[in-house]
Amino acid sequence: MKNMLVAKRYAKALLPLIPKDKVKEFLSEVKLLKKVTLDDEYLMDFLNSKMVKTQTKLELLDVVIKDFSNYIIWKEFFQILLEKQRQFILPQILEILEKDVLEKQGIVKITLRIAKKHSEKVIRKISLYVENFLKKKIEINEIIDPNIIGGFVAEGDKYLIDCSVRHNLEKLQSVLKN
Repeated sequence: MKNMLVAKRYAKALLPLIPKDKVKEFLSEVKLLKKVTLDDEYLMDFLNSKMVKTQTKLELLDVVIKDFSNYIIWKEFFQILLEKQRQFILPQILEILEKDVLEKQGIVKITLRIAKKHSEKVIRKISLYVENFLKKKIEINEIIDPNIIGGFVAEGDKYLIDCSVRHNLEKLQSVLKN
């Protein structure tokens, strides 16, 4: 809980530094860093290692961010993070940054659980339904979950739209019991 609070503070401090004309690039950079930190467990082990000098860690991160349009902001951010030895909360900071940047753009991040892989056309129809329901643009992260049997479940931080066959069967069961 404490780490999440600290991560929120770092994200909140970083956001105002992003020039308005570079927000899209910043969001792309956040997503790339998120992917790198989640996909490469050795990177986080390296960054968290007490045996590796801060300068060496900065040099590695510099290779990752060297082509970023917000390079200087990222470089200074990582320098502060490493000097304060808070690199272990980097994944949480990136998650919060992504959510906050999307929110500023009027976009809600939604996890879409579906029973099986669907065509782009079907996903687009579901997306339109959810966007109309929420009256906001959405960004979808698809997850295959055979337990829902059919239909879909769309979940966000503040939203849950359950249009699954399983949910409808459970509602029918509770009606029949009463």
